[in-house]
Amino acid sequence: MTSIHTPRTHSLPPRFTKKLLSLFQSRFRKLDIQERGSMLFFSYSHKDKVFVQKLYAALSPNYEIWVDWEDIPPAVEWWEEIKRGIEDSDYFLFMLTPNSAISKVCGQELEYALSQGKRIFPIVIDQPDPVPLSLRSINWMFFTPEEEFDVCLTKLLDALNINPEDARLHTKFYGLWRDWVSHDRDRSYLLHGKQLWEATTWLAKSDNSTPLPLQEHREYIWASQLAQFVRIKRIATGIIVSAILGVLITLHFLTPSFCENGSFPF
Repeated sequence: MTSIHTPRTHSLPPRFTKKLLSLFQSRFRKLDIQERGSMLFFSYSHKDKVFVQKLYAALSPNYEIWVDWEDIPPAVEWWEEIKRGIEDSDYFLFMLTPNSAISKVCGQELEYALSQGKRIFPIVIDQPDPVPLSLRSINWMFFTPEEEFDVCLTKLLDALNINPEDARLHTKFYGLWRDWVSHDRDRSYLLHGKQLWEATTWLAKSDNSTPLPLQEHREYIWASQLAQFVRIKRIATGIIVSAILGVLITLHFLTPSFCENGSFPF
């Protein structure tokens, strides 16, 4: 009887496969964040939806806009989605009216945007009394009925175009920090090369930038710098060890011939 041997298939170790997958995911994620334009987050009371739709139509050709058009009851999943939208946005536009001033949800969104260090733009549609304390020291953009909409829009666009790169980098590096943490601080998600230089430069001038870096930014960039230092140290050590081994091997082969001639290489 002839036995038939089934060829054995060799699969990659699960640990290696997981590492390779996370590496590809980190690369694609970094490109996605780096290439997109500025993003705005609209915080408003649904009672003011008509104006918000008008402003959305005016800004959407030039900006990505995160806006919740549905009046969804608060839930854990819903709030996590709101938080993610704020984190991924470069600018936070708060539609200031008597309705939004007393809205619990609008207040939560505003407080989270402030905790994230976002650039806040209070868009005054109808000034409330009193004004939320956290908005009193921020420059307002007036879109009241007494003002011409197009004139107000031009002023808003000018304000959004002031150092937009700082806001984008703030959002970008926070998103990369979030990915790094969600993957158990996998080193493949750290910055290197051009992106590390960009992050280091941004952090170095952070005292003069707006918005200011968060502790999460500093942790992520410092971890990336440390990993880079370790890589360079290993490469340098490898070069030195290789050079020493090369010299020793050369001496090993040259010494006998020198001994035969009655002389030594040193």
